[in-house]
Amino acid sequence: MNKNRVIRIAKLLGTIAIIIAVITIINVVIKNSKTNLETTDLKSNMLQIQAKCRVLNDKADMNNKIEEERKGNRLSSFKSEEEKAAEAKKNEEQQENTENAENTENTEGEQKVENTVTEENKEEPKEEKKEEKKDDPERIKTLDEIVEDFKKLNVIPASDYDKYYALEDADLEFLGLSFKNEKNARYLINYDTREVGITCGYQGQYLLSQMGLKD
Repeated sequence: MNKNRVIRIAKLLGTIAIIIAVITIINVVIKNSKTNLETTDLKSNMLQIQAKCRVLNDKADMNNKIEEERKGNRLSSFKSEEEKAAEAKKNEEQQENTENAENTENTEGEQKVENTVTEENKEEPKEEKKEEKKDDPERIKTLDEIVEDFKKLNVIPASDYDKYYALEDADLEFLGLSFKNEKNARYLINYDTREVGITCGYQGQYLLSQMGLKD
């Protein structure tokens, strides 16, 4: 009796193990299929961008309007948080120096009037805005943040920042493309080499040439 019970338990455990193995295999297959589909869609989008930008660039070249007709924002035009902070500090110092120079020209009476604030004219305290947490996965990043994060990856050398353009949804629409940028990502284009990239990347691949596709 005990022997039969042991056999039944062994069979049950074997059946459970088989079910778990099958479920695991199915999940892996589904995951790989989804990844392959995403990669295929991504390549398709990037190839379409390449083709459209090639036509646009050739047309601009014929009209001698390269800079005017190229769509997107140069990566070199974006500044890091450190550069912005340094620039803001410099502007603040210049403003303080200007205000100090103007104040020395005012009479003592005028300064007194300027510095006198009545209770009626005092501004009511402004409500503090809730700052969004930068690590919040649901937060929508600004274009500056997206580009700055991409630059930190060193996918392309800093010397090429002037050659790559970040395309906004409006640029994709202008090119006659039906898709948009993904959340917190931007498609990139180098009009000279026709290299296409994406800031978020897939499986460590950010450029069309890395995916085995090059014009």
